[in-house]
Amino acid sequence: FNYLYSFVINKYRNKFVLIINLLINLVVLGLFKYNTNLVLPLGISFYTFNNISYIVDLYNKKCSIIKNIFYYFTSSMLFTHVTMGPISKYSDLYENLKDFDYKDEDIYSGFRRFLSGLIKKVLVADNLGLLVSNLGAISDKSSLVCLLYLVSFALQLYIDFASYSDMAIGLGKMIGLKYKENFDYPYIAKSITDYWRRWHISLSTFFRDYVYIPLDL
Repeated sequence: FNYLYSFVINKYRNKFVLIINLLINLVVLGLFKYNTNLVLPLGISFYTFNNISYIVDLYNKKCSIIKNIFYYFTSSMLFTHVTMGPISKYSDLYENLKDFDYKDEDIYSGFRRFLSGLIKKVLVADNLGLLVSNLGAISDKSSLVCLLYLVSFALQLYIDFASYSDMAIGLGKMIGLKYKENFDYPYIAKSITDYWRRWHISLSTFFRDYVYIPLDL
């Protein structure tokens, strides 16, 4: 749908036509996310956001239309980050795909980043998840148990997300793709605004650039 719609956007570049595309993408995403009778496709959030990014960048003339459908699928569903992010601006990804700035040392540093994310996920986040489940099963919780439950849940949530981002950034670096950082120690934030800037950076940036600004909200 988005591949075909890109030809419409490229021809007319009409804001109403753009809004229709955004609404259809978000409604389809919402149906799969919140309807329990539908099987949730793997990575649907991220390749939906990638497609929205492409359509909006094309509308704003930040990239050229992709006529080769195989190249389109490659760019919209890259395996390195399609399940957990980070979300990339299509205009940035497009330039990266056109000209891979590849260095041999990137394999080593990318592997280290991937490995650190894998270790955090398997050894830390997953075990914290077990702790959270066990604490949650306690029927009569003391104040200390409640505090431990809260801290464990917060750490498990953050480390789980951040470790996936580390793995995606590492995998991308190993093959010449540069993804931006997605987390910046959000739990040391000094305010809610600061926390929002540090938590899932690519998601907040995406909504700012591809939903609020295009719709003039």
